[in-house]
Amino acid sequence: MNYTFDAQEMMTRLVKYLLLGLVIAIVAAILPSKSISFEEILMLALTAAAVFALLDLVAPSVSASAQQGVGLGFGFKLAGFP
Repeated sequence: MNYTFDAQEMMTRLVKYLLLGLVIAIVAAILPSKSISFEEILMLALTAAAVFALLDLVAPSVSASAQQGVGLGFGFKLAGFP
């Protein structure tokens, strides 16, 4: 097998997962009724970004479904949907 390194693809994925982690951190800081420490928010965001990166690498179709489910869950919570 011949593997090549694509710097542009790596940067695209890095930005994608950093933005995903940032969005999760913002939601984690805003949504809970009990405040969460900065360290916990940071760990949550980094863990989520790493999990989605691994899912995207190993099973892209599962990753897309998981991201959509997370988005719907946060949206429903913000809208007050039971």
